[in-house]
Amino acid sequence: MQLADLIDIEWQLRQDEQMPPGELRGRDRAIGLALRDAGADFTDRHELASGWLRKAGPPPSLSPGRRIETALRRAPLLLAATGAAGGWSAATVALAYDGSFPVNVVHFLFVFVFLQLLVLALFAVSTALRRSFSLLPHLGPLQRSLRGLLYPTGRLAAWLIGRLPDENRHVLMARLGRLRDAAGERPRGALGLGDLRGAGALYGAIESWTLVSLTQWFAVAFNASALARCLYLVAFTDLAFSWSTTLDVSAAQFHRLVELIAAPFGWALPGAVPSEELVASSRYFRLDRTFGGAAAGAAQAAWVAEWWRFLVASLLTYALLPRLLLLLAACYGARRALASVSLDSARLLALFERLQTPLVDTRAVTSEPLPAGVAEGSGGAIPDLPAEPAIEGGGPPHERPCIALSWGEDWIAPPELARLIQGRFGWRVTGAFEAGGARLEDEHAAVEAVRAGLARRAQPIVIAVEAWEVASEELLSLLGALRAAAGERGRIIVGLVAHTAAGGWQAPREEDRKAWMRAVNAVGDPYLAVEVLAEAA
Repeated sequence: MQLADLIDIEWQLRQDEQMPPGELRGRDRAIGLALRDAGADFTDRHELASGWLRKAGPPPSLSPGRRIETALRRAPLLLAATGAAGGWSAATVALAYDGSFPVNVVHFLFVFVFLQLLVLALFAVSTALRRSFSLLPHLGPLQRSLRGLLYPTGRLAAWLIGRLPDENRHVLMARLGRLRDAAGERPRGALGLGDLRGAGALYGAIESWTLVSLTQWFAVAFNASALARCLYLVAFTDLAFSWSTTLDVSAAQFHRLVELIAAPFGWALPGAVPSEELVASSRYFRLDRTFGGAAAGAAQAAWVAEWWRFLVASLLTYALLPRLLLLLAACYGARRALASVSLDSARLLALFERLQTPLVDTRAVTSEPLPAGVAEGSGGAIPDLPAEPAIEGGGPPHERPCIALSWGEDWIAPPELARLIQGRFGWRVTGAFEAGGARLEDEHAAVEAVRAGLARRAQPIVIAVEAWEVASEELLSLLGALRAAAGERGRIIVGLVAHTAAGGWQAPREEDRKAWMRAVNAVGDPYLAVEVLAEAA
């Protein structure tokens, strides 16, 4: 899979969020049947996603992935040209010599050794810090404690809104939604901060290595051009070198510093290591224009010119070679990260299921007893379950186990919720719990029960909510607790349902569904998704 394909897949998935769920499933199921007839390997996520993109994605002329890939191909040329110009200029300034004063090797070493080592050290430290952030303790318990102070007020408001007549409730929720989304509204297909956070969590390695490779194109060109300029000036001009400092540094001390710098290449290029005599005789004093107390002359100038080998070797060792190696590593890392991308985000897993799952009727009929093994209530036990397939999107998901929660009190019975989930996804509910009631302790107990079930085996979590509700801070807090329980890559689904006047289930209003999509996308969790559980009465 190419980078352009990956970008186009993510772009198209975000466009598809604007489609009605039933229409989207019908389209993708037709594509899945066509791919099956063409002999596609349904156990290969990359092949399946690429095949879907060819049929549902944008044409090449409108492909955002192709545009970005073209820009990334051209960017190294621009960066290299800029770096080459900068390196040529930097070497010209560092080696400037008009016969009045010799070139101070300290200036050269600062620009092409010490400064470059500092930049590389900062890069290493920033990389280590990014990786260590995952080891920091989570602030979830503190956040949940603070949010718990507002919990009764939020649940009381939701209870009062739920008791309004349907028409008045929809008008009120539409007005609240417009107020809530006015500041965050964006054009179709545009990415919000939550989308960027989610993409960073999924494809951070690709992004990081790509950015590193772009910066190294500049650095390699900068140092290669500086090396070329240095060799040109050595070959075609009569440079004279010296070292000068106001500090109380003896020639012996400076020679030890030079030997330390030359340690990586001195064993292979002994002629590039200045001798103690050269260091002592090349110290320059501007007051009387003398080298180590001796007057400048042709013989002295030829002697101090021997510094050039050390300077060229230092530039190669500390500037050009590290950048070249880092460029090669970054290019390899980007290709490896792209080849190993797991394609297991919530959006992609939902796509694979739409491609493979036959269209089913998601209407709820009369309630039936819970399927065998389903536990009712916040303290229900979850039985041991067989192992899940290695590739979740690699086959029909029938009888896949899951854990179900309902947000709110007594609005849907556990058997009915189990039937909705089984009809929508084909999943078997192994534990049903309630959250979002008046007692915060019950919610914590439900989260702990879910955590215990997930400790036995990994399985998706479906939390059913009434579509007219707002994604409150209390619900977002619950989602955070469930994420901590499920782990970084555990799948969590917010399932939307809406009541009919006859007491059945129907598709939620489109504005309600899109409001939930915006709220969940703003979280920036790539393994959290919104799905419609029932579409018709």
